[in-house]
Amino acid sequence: MRFKQVIVILLCFLLVGCGEEHADKIETKTDRHQENKEIEEVLKDDVTSLSQINSSSEEDIQTEDGISDEGVNNTTKQEETSADRLKIQEKSKTEIMTNWDKALMEKSKELGFVDVEDSVEEKLSHALEKDTLSYDGRLKGLELFQSVVHKGFDQLKIIYETQTYNWTEFFGEYNYSLQEEERIVYLKGKNIHEAVLTNPMAKQYRYYREDHGMHYEVSELVMDSMDEASDQDATERNVKKFGMCSYFDVFLDINPPSHNPFLLEKDMFVVDCRISTIEDEPVIYIEKSMRVENGHKLIKEWVSIKDGIVIKRESYNEKGVIEKLEVAKAVSYEAIEDQIFFEPTDVDYKDLTFFIYLYDEENKKEFQEAFRNTFIDEPFSMALINLDTKEKLKLYSTSGEMKQVLIESTASNAAGKSMKAFYFRDVNADYFTTIIPELKLIEHYRSSVVDMKWFAFEALGFRGRRVDDGKAVFTFQDLGMGGVHDYYTFYDYSIDLKSGKFVQIDSYLKESLKGKEVPGYRKRYVLSELKKESIDIFDQLGGYKEIKHETHYDGEHPPSWWD
Repeated sequence: MRFKQVIVILLCFLLVGCGEEHADKIETKTDRHQENKEIEEVLKDDVTSLSQINSSSEEDIQTEDGISDEGVNNTTKQEETSADRLKIQEKSKTEIMTNWDKALMEKSKELGFVDVEDSVEEKLSHALEKDTLSYDGRLKGLELFQSVVHKGFDQLKIIYETQTYNWTEFFGEYNYSLQEEERIVYLKGKNIHEAVLTNPMAKQYRYYREDHGMHYEVSELVMDSMDEASDQDATERNVKKFGMCSYFDVFLDINPPSHNPFLLEKDMFVVDCRISTIEDEPVIYIEKSMRVENGHKLIKEWVSIKDGIVIKRESYNEKGVIEKLEVAKAVSYEAIEDQIFFEPTDVDYKDLTFFIYLYDEENKKEFQEAFRNTFIDEPFSMALINLDTKEKLKLYSTSGEMKQVLIESTASNAAGKSMKAFYFRDVNADYFTTIIPELKLIEHYRSSVVDMKWFAFEALGFRGRRVDDGKAVFTFQDLGMGGVHDYYTFYDYSIDLKSGKFVQIDSYLKESLKGKEVPGYRKRYVLSELKKESIDIFDQLGGYKEIKHETHYDGEHPPSWWD
């Protein structure tokens, strides 16, 4: 899986640190600068122990509406070495230069941009005990990179300024467009919150809590015109929110979000690593390359030894010209409220985890073949049989391969009268629909406690694959809470490894993604009785009464026919 391509397709950006100059420092650089001069000739191995930074601020942290009041569990600093994640690989600069465009590079220099071939002077320094980074200063290159121990973040706020350049060529003439944005980052342990301010009409917020494992991204777009927005109070603007999320524990080759620059992504290589300074700030200078479709991108990073973050990053495209410059304009230690790391609850999130998982051809093949082996490419019916109660649910695939599933079951009213009912989710209109022929009634809900989302993987969040007793078991989570309880519905879809067919589905409740299963709610169904069959219920709806609810049917507020 080529992670950068996936992220471009999904707009699901991983969180990485970036920046340049420090402001609002807790201590001055004077003492350290003098000390570094004294030891510049001789370095000793200085691997220091973990130390705590005492810091606080009276500044209040603004948080989003509708977030949880729970606390963040893992907020302590944690040591992390470059060996803790993906295998580190080295690549020479000559391999990266293969597709560099010398004419474009020359034009870039004429316009006053930094040159990708500019060198960085080595200036020896050693880590102090209270620094975030420790390392073996006798080493260089990949060995130095591998020796770094990142002690983790206490409570840190960083303000980044970013300039992104889009280069174009027209009849041999080169030009570029520029986009600027500000990014505010809050770090606490491995927990991350980011606010990206592109312009007054567009904002992005990102949330990651290590104990939760989910990365959320919320985009806010002002739908009014620029003139209308400038004339309105912020509370009066027509703002649309869009949410995406991903669960990183699923992947072996994609790292969770992190601002630790010594944790490499897949297809990323170390080109150079040395000790240097930037405006008298001791740093570890790193050059990394990232494999892309037409060559390699080169990334230069200046990492603060004191704070452990990138304070400047230059990213060059595969043609050898600058495409992004990121600098840290302000860095400060301050008290950060836990609530800022919690995603807003008033946003509908599209879970992209399964989409990313299926981007890998082997993963995609296994799932596609299970569909082909189990179902037919024309309308059919099949039964789900509860192994405990022997209750049978009849599922109709109205278009083949489970693309639209209609469930035949029963509905009972307050008097205990049972009636045949059909349920289905209209994915185009985003409603869950109930049809009761006896009452000639159609009811639509935005969501419902009886909506089990059988084979509706696009509406679920993928949470992992395991092998159990000769079956590949795929776990999915319903993104909404069902019923009057505060539990989440999970599904285990089992594919027999010999036949390559779906053979079993378990549904159950859990307190949370990483919480315990709620006893007494697990149901196990086996698939059987698949046969070619069409259903004509949609041709019989003339004269039916239709009611549309813009609410959630949670089982506590009964439908119109209950009494």
